[in-house]
Amino acid sequence: MKRLKTSNMKWIFAFGLVFILFFGCLQHYQQSRVKSADGRRDLEQILDEGVLVAVTDFNSTNYFIYNGEPMGYQFDLLHAFASYLGVKLEIVAENNLDQAFAMLERGEVDIFANNLTITNERGKKYSFANPHGKTRQVLVQQKSSEGGESQGLIRNPIDLADKIVYVQKSSASAHRLKNLSDEIGANITIVEMPNYEADELIELVANGEINYTVCDEDIARVNSFYFDNIDIETPISF
Repeated sequence: MKRLKTSNMKWIFAFGLVFILFFGCLQHYQQSRVKSADGRRDLEQILDEGVLVAVTDFNSTNYFIYNGEPMGYQFDLLHAFASYLGVKLEIVAENNLDQAFAMLERGEVDIFANNLTITNERGKKYSFANPHGKTRQVLVQQKSSEGGESQGLIRNPIDLADKIVYVQKSSASAHRLKNLSDEIGANITIVEMPNYEADELIELVANGEINYTVCDEDIARVNSFYFDNIDIETPISF
């Protein structure tokens, strides 16, 4: 990837999931307010150079390749934005959220498109635009093989006390589970997986390698078409 130039303002057009009030999730774009540093470009420089560089995650909903063609919700949004600006689009796939933020801070990319939570730390660096969609976090678990489909399934988030739940590191799911643990006054062992996307964790549940994961409902529903032995009907957020 080419070296980007210095600027006073850097643009993030990040499509994010953020906790609002009772941790309901709203999808956003965001624009950074971080100070200038080597490699960062402003909008004028992006237009002059004719290319918009974006980082997003590679999964079944945001960005993927089908029959040799790039597709996905984030891809469509980024492509539409680049077309509006009249520039070419260059996409970097990075499933590690911390690494993607680091790329943004170093000026290696102009835009970060992903599912994010607004934390106090992020709020000091980035401002979020108006929401344009909603989703929530759901628990992914295997369906019971004995008796009725709901037998043995967790239906109340309180019952996650003393359970082990695997989630993508620094994700909306990780933040929600930490807050849930505080809310119920019981320990939930949260294992944050830095190099696993939600799709991969769902597959681990389907294969019986882990018992629980939490992810965005839209991703869970897409994966439920591929794995008919998973249950995604227990909401963890509102």
